[in-house]
Amino acid sequence: MAFNLNTFTWITYGNLLKPTVGVKLAVMDGTIFAFGGSDEKSSASDLIQKFNWQTKLWAKAGQLMTPRNYPAITQVPVSVFESMKIASKEDLKNIIGAEWITMHEVTEEDKKTKFIDTFKFSVGSSDSNTRDKLKNIFSTTTDRFGTLAEEDRKFLESLHTLCRVKSLTNYPGYEIILPGEIAEYGNCEVNFEGKIFVVGGVIANHYTEVLVPGLDVLIWLNITENTLPKGLVKGGSKKGQTVYICKSNDFHKIGHAYMKLGEIWCSISDTQNNSLIIGVPNFSLLTVDGDDVTDELEYGEHPNEFVRDLEEMNTNTLLKTWQLEQIQKLFRYVEIDQETKTFAIPDGWEIVDINMDNFDKYKEKFSKPLPTPDKMPKFLLNMEIFSYWYGDGEESLMAYLNHSFDILMEYYYNSLQMGTGKFIMKTKKKCGENDSPKESKDNYPGNEDELQNEYERNTNENYFENEKRALARAVKEWNKCT
Repeated sequence: MAFNLNTFTWITYGNLLKPTVGVKLAVMDGTIFAFGGSDEKSSASDLIQKFNWQTKLWAKAGQLMTPRNYPAITQVPVSVFESMKIASKEDLKNIIGAEWITMHEVTEEDKKTKFIDTFKFSVGSSDSNTRDKLKNIFSTTTDRFGTLAEEDRKFLESLHTLCRVKSLTNYPGYEIILPGEIAEYGNCEVNFEGKIFVVGGVIANHYTEVLVPGLDVLIWLNITENTLPKGLVKGGSKKGQTVYICKSNDFHKIGHAYMKLGEIWCSISDTQNNSLIIGVPNFSLLTVDGDDVTDELEYGEHPNEFVRDLEEMNTNTLLKTWQLEQIQKLFRYVEIDQETKTFAIPDGWEIVDINMDNFDKYKEKFSKPLPTPDKMPKFLLNMEIFSYWYGDGEESLMAYLNHSFDILMEYYYNSLQMGTGKFIMKTKKKCGENDSPKESKDNYPGNEDELQNEYERNTNENYFENEKRALARAVKEWNKCT
């Protein structure tokens, strides 16, 4: 509602996109914005709404980085930021305790540094010779295990470097996020339900992470009694139960620890890669050293102090995704708002007319992993169902990882049939007949096979520079059409 100062009466304008309390209003450049709030379904919202004076309706304008209820909003002049220093990657090491990183989402020029930092933690600060050898390996060659010399690869595998496998879904009670160690060819080896399995290849690009140390002092603390120490680092979860990061004293293998009937157990593999569960005092737990640490710490994938992919354009993720969306090679999926019965279509996007008889061809229009829709029933990605189909152990988890994409695409298909979901793409630019951009391999490789072939034709040092130039040419060609 708005109060008319001339007539001293209230005027009702359009409703917010959904009934909300705890919304913060702000007027910026003559436009009214509504930030955050909560409703009967959630305690906080990340929605930013904008009021359109012409239509007298509210529309989605963006999202907060973190859902907020009763947020504090203020305008800050641009001049304030002119003399501010943007934190460098070295600065961030003094801000963030540690962080889990998916190497696939790290800029190519930063991967070697991240690998070195990860392996250095495995070595420790006292072994200067091994640290020097690490530096020499990564200063003279690539970060890709498959291209390392046999001797160097075996050396890295012997360091027992921490990694973890994360599952696709984030529904409470269904997560499977297990710590393990980097094994042959840089794959992540974990122990799950009494079996050892290795996650590598394309799956590893999205579902494995390494822990990169920062400000916190991480130590392996030998456990002599069945009591969890302070400063304990959380390693993930298994079917709703928190797991920690453990390392055997005899084999130095890394696995996950958990509490059961008042006792702490460490699930690892032995030197012959057999599953093994050991008890106190035969293992150590990863902890943070210090007098003022909390009982448990959980490191994020993108802490509040550092929003990954926003500090610069990442040629492997952001720039590639944006460019492919620009030329309509990538789609997005949106769901209907149950209250307004409308679809929130971002500016510059349009609904795609889908041929449901040839639906499979649209599978290539989505980057992987697919985001899980808010309205998707939780049981569809229930790990218990996969265990029922495939049994316990490696088979069920691999099926879970491999078939989740098909399950999500089936959900997309059904929602399009029922009218509760839509595929959207960037609005096609209006071009003259002779101005339409021509697709070619000079612009950007159109699929992973072409990308690999392009990689093999170039040296590792030159490839990513060539990729950047190719992307720039593609964007330039596309932007000729206005």
